Amino acid sequence: EAEVGGEEEFTPIDVNSACLLLGGIVFVMALFQLVNIDDDDVRRYAWKVVSNTVSIFMAVVFFHGNSRLLKYLFVEVIGVNGHIMTAIHFVHCSFYVGAMFFVVSISVGAVGEGPAPDLEAEAWTVADAMLVNYGDVVPPQAVRAVQHHDHSAKKSITWDRWGMEVPVTKVRVEHSRRQRAGKMWSTLLAHMAGFAAIAAGGSMQQEEPFRNTPWLVLVPVVLTVGVLFVFFQASQIFRREISVGPDHHHIKRASIAIEAMFEAENDILALATSFLVAQAVRFSISGQMPNDEGMEEPLRFVVQWHHVALISFAGCGFMLVSVIVTNFRPILVGSAATGEEGEDSLPERAVDAVVNASAMAFAWCMFSAGRWAWLITPVFGLHIMSIDARIMLALFMSFGCFGIVWVLDKVDDSLREASRPNKGAARMISSIVSAVSVLVGFSWEHSFDGAVTAIAALQPHHPVIIKFGLGFFVFFYLLRPWKKYILKRSMQLDELKKDRDKQMEMREAALCGELHLMQGPGAPFVQPPMPGYERLPHMSPHMAFAPR
Repeated sequence: EAEVGGEEEFTPIDVNSACLLLGGIVFVMALFQLVNIDDDDVRRYAWKVVSNTVSIFMAVVFFHGNSRLLKYLFVEVIGVNGHIMTAIHFVHCSFYVGAMFFVVSISVGAVGEGPAPDLEAEAWTVADAMLVNYGDVVPPQAVRAVQHHDHSAKKSITWDRWGMEVPVTKVRVEHSRRQRAGKMWSTLLAHMAGFAAIAAGGSMQQEEPFRNTPWLVLVPVVLTVGVLFVFFQASQIFRREISVGPDHHHIKRASIAIEAMFEAENDILALATSFLVAQAVRFSISGQMPNDEGMEEPLRFVVQWHHVALISFAGCGFMLVSVIVTNFRPILVGSAATGEEGEDSLPERAVDAVVNASAMAFAWCMFSAGRWAWLITPVFGLHIMSIDARIMLALFMSFGCFGIVWVLDKVDDSLREASRPNKGAARMISSIVSAVSVLVGFSWEHSFDGAVTAIAALQPHHPVIIKFGLGFFVFFYLLRPWKKYILKRSMQLDELKKDRDKQMEMREAALCGELHLMQGPGAPFVQPPMPGYERLPHMSPHMAFAPR
């Protein structure tokens, strides 16, 4: 309705919808700019963060639907106690871990598949990312290099139905498809298993006598890690079985599955450990033990700025541990031999677990710091548990984290220009970027969970069933676009980074060998010209080179 003066009168719902419209447009355009920025490293980081966020969202909505249903059946209907519910959560976790073993093995062809095509075989595919058929296989007879009998060519052209030239390249199509399938299922099921382990350890932390002191709260962390290692031992037996095959094709498929499983196990361990440790840190700072979902409900202490400062310092401490351990990884690991099936040895796995868990603990602590700061000074008067506040907090953290990524990338570029690439600095920056990407994922996970709960509350008589069905629908609706577009692009950019690093190492090794032969022992260092580069006239023999 209009007022007497002719001004429109807006309801709170109108204002909320307006903020959603304007904020959504700004966020989408900012995200579009990030994933298409003219910096390969920032673009790779952006796609990685987006892929992690979407995968966490799908895993959370699916897991929470199942978890709420289990709690309803066993707690409200049957009436089991907390100890039994903890055991049920561990069984729930084992289900996801077991599903990961079989689904990943079947999806990559390591189990249940007879003679299969050679994964190393290459095929011609469309190489123009602007075309809708990008990545599709092209018949060999339609490729100019094949028509000219140039069998050594890796890149060529074909023609579309309009007679226009289309770039094509040779890739291992079947290998990439199976690797992406293994990565998809291992990532999703690892997140579900990680959240199930969090539910088990969190339920244990709520029981006597663990919840009495912050030090006793750490005991369930050790117990949860012990149970997970039991699951991983079963996984090792399973991996050993599938690694034995009749030919090298089966062994190649098994190696893809083993690599995906191994990375997923590290994610499960880091996710569960980091959350439970962060719970103990928050308990020691506030004096109130958060519930098994990480919330202080009801709030029994007055949040002050020194609480925010302490939890932020704790988070920075975890990140510092991750960075230090990453840089000293060669010293800590030493000359440890590689484990079975080409896996990392026990010292390597322990170091990687500390790095990943510390990075994720940083994310949990900074997320708690943001929530506590919001409680002290609510933005626009919104309560932190409202959907609007959750979304705004996730937006603030997303923009802040992307700003940190941009600054770190500039630091990395400066180090590369000032001297030869520093692997220690590169590992440190990669560790920090992984930590902030996890923070973005966790902040949006909090928003997603609240949104699903709010929609399920529209049906007060059956909220558990609604949440279960909604999680099931959202999971399978987003699965295909995430795999086909987001995960695929993220893995392509990671592969590009690996190829460039490998090429750079080969070039440096070749140059060093040539330099040694030309200069002889004891000669001063003179940097030789790199392929495709030339020394400008004003440059000294010790300076870098400019591209032709």
